[in-house]
Parts: sequence; C-alpha cells; structure tokens
Amino acid sequence: MVNQDIVKYLLEGKGRGFESDLLKQKLLEGGFSEKDINDALSYIQITKKDKEIDLKKTDSSLKDIIEKKEEKLESTKAGLFWKIGKSMFGPTELFEKTKNEGIFAPLKYLWFISLLPFFVLSIVILIFASALSLFINDNLSQYISGTASLNNLLNLASYSLAGVIISLTFIFLFLINPIIVFIYSGILHLIVKIYRGRGSYAGTVKSIVYGYTPSILLIFVPIVNFALGIWSLIISVWGISANHEISKLRAFLVIITLPLIILIVILVLTLLKLYSA
Repeated sequence: MVNQDIVKYLLEGKGRGFESDLLKQKLLEGGFSEKDINDALSYIQITKKDKEIDLKKTDSSLKDIIEKKEEKLESTKAGLFWKIGKSMFGPTELFEKTKNEGIFAPLKYLWFISLLPFFVLSIVILIFASALSLFINDNLSQYISGTASLNNLLNLASYSLAGVIISLTFIFLFLINPIIVFIYSGILHLIVKIYRGRGSYAGTVKSIVYGYTPSILLIFVPIVNFALGIWSLIISVWGISANHEISKLRAFLVIITLPLIILIVILVLTLLKLYSA
C-alpha cells in the first residue's frame, strides 16, 4: 500500500517547485525506504495521467455538447419560409440542416404549409356559396312573389353548407392528413429498414413532409399539381437518401415498393376473381 505521508510530502514539494530527485534524497535522509519512495512517485505519476485522461474526456464531452448546440441552433435558423424555398430549389441543404430535427418540427411545418390551401379553398367555397345564393334568389324572384323568407332560408342553407365543407376541409388538412402522413411514414420506414437504411423514423417523416411541400401548397391547382407531384417524388427520394444514408437508387426503390405491392395485390385479386368466375 502506498505511504500517503510520502505522497503528501512529494506533492507539497513539487507544488513549491522542488525536483523529484531532491525530494527523494530528503526522504531517504529522513529514514524512509527507497521502495516506499518509488511507489509513491509511481502513484503520483499514474494519478496525474488519469487526471489528464479525465480532462481530455471532459474536453471531448464539452466539445460534443457545443457541437450539438450549434447544430440545434443551425436547425432553429431554418425557418418555415426558408424550408419552403429550399424544398423547391435546394433539397440538399434542406435535409442537411434539418438532420437533427425531431417529429414535432415537420408536423408544425405540415400545419403551416396547409394554411395556404385551406384559405384558398375556403375562399373558393364561400364564393361558390355566394354565387349559388344569388342564382337561387334571382330565379325565385322571377317566378314567385313574396319569397323573402324563403330566400333567407336558402341563403342560410347555402352558407351553412359552405361552413360544413370548410370545417371538413380543416379537419382533413390539420388532423386527418397528419395522421395519414405518420402512418404512411411508418410503413415506409419498415421498407427503409429492408433496404438497410440507418436513419430514424423522424428522418422518414421529414423526407415525406418536406418532399411533398410543392404538392401540398398547390393541391388546389390540378394540372400544376401533377407536374409538382413528380418534383415532390424526386425530393422525397433525395430526403430518404440523405436521412437514411443510402443511395438514391435504393431510396427510389423504397418509395415505389409500397405502390408496387398494392398494384400486385390488386392484380392478383383481380385474376383470382376472373378465374373463379
């Protein structure tokens, strides 16, 4: 066992600036054995190395914490409008900056980009309800006199129907659609694992939500939406590749595997039905 008195003497001496050889000589003169002195010196040296290692580990841990905070800050800087722009024209930078995001960030983004189609569709529905109300009023006034109360009732019915349709649109865009996205992402994530993807479920959600930004924003424009749907597919492939560290070919296979499975099942069921008939 190391003599703690010798250790204490050596540490105090070193703290005052004396060399180990001089301190060892003084201890020998004081009657301490050379073996005990050497053991104490070795003990001090080993303890010093352990402290240096712990310090390096601490520095490394601190560096990791700082890097993670910086990454989180960079992710925070990626605002909603910035993401919309990058989803259209810079998917590589988009998926790089959002790599450390969790589930809530893409969900909040999905709600945000759903606002535009919701407001546009709501305005269209209200305009249609107003036009329908005017049409009914004009036609009734031509053939029936004293129809004010009936007109009011029909006006109320038109706008009530518009309110119901707007409410259903809201429920679909902000409640049902996110649920569909999460379920679809879950199925897609299982397929990703088959293709040896290494990312998380959140990475799959981000690939789908950010990838299909163009289609969601212009969902109310059929012809344009079809063209943007192809671009959305390409961005999603990009996202799967980036978030799961697989090639773009395998990411493309991930995207088309589920539709292919569904198509094969439909064909098999159709053939079985034809055969049984």
